[in-house]
Amino acid sequence: MRSRLDSGTVNSIVDLEQWDVLRNKLKLDKNGRRAKKMYGTKSTMLHLICKKQPPSDIIETLLKANPEAAFLKSDPYDELPLHHAFQRRMASTDVVRLLVKENPKAISTLSGLGVSPIHQACTFHAPYETLKVLVDAEPEVLSLEDDHHRTPWDVAKVQYSFLNPMNWRILCLLWGKSSRS
Repeated sequence: MRSRLDSGTVNSIVDLEQWDVLRNKLKLDKNGRRAKKMYGTKSTMLHLICKKQPPSDIIETLLKANPEAAFLKSDPYDELPLHHAFQRRMASTDVVRLLVKENPKAISTLSGLGVSPIHQACTFHAPYETLKVLVDAEPEVLSLEDDHHRTPWDVAKVQYSFLNPMNWRILCLLWGKSSRS
C-alpha cells in the first residue's frame, strides 16, 4: 500500500507534532516531492514545521530534499522559514543553525511585516546561544532597522529585563555594534 501525504495529512501531522510519523513519511518519499510541494498559501513543509519546535533531523532532511525552501517567502507576510522559527514556539538553536547555514542572508531579510528574524527572535525572547548564531553569521545585523526604525538592541532592551542578570549576556551581545552604541 502506497503512503499518502497530502496537504491535510501534513497539516495534521505538523499540528500534532507527530515527528516520528513525519520521519517515516519522509523516508518513503525518495524523490523529495513532498518537501518541494507548496502547502496552503505558498508555504513549503519547511515553513510549516519551523513554527512547531521541530527536531533538527527533520529540518536536515527537508533542506537536503529542497534547499531552495530556505529562500522562499510564504504568504501572506513574505516570511522565510527563519522568520517562522522565531515565533511563540521557538525553534532550537540547532534548527536555527541549519537554516542560517543554508541561507545566511535570511538573517537580515525583512518580512512583509517589516521585521527581520533577529527582531522576531528578540521579541519572543530567544536564548543567548540562538542570538549568537545569528550575530556570528552576520554581525551587520546588529545595526539593521526594522520598519519602525528599531535595531535588535532597541527591541531587546524592552523585551529582556535589565534587572535579570540572566539577560545581561544577551543585552551585551546585541548592544555590541548597534548603530545606537
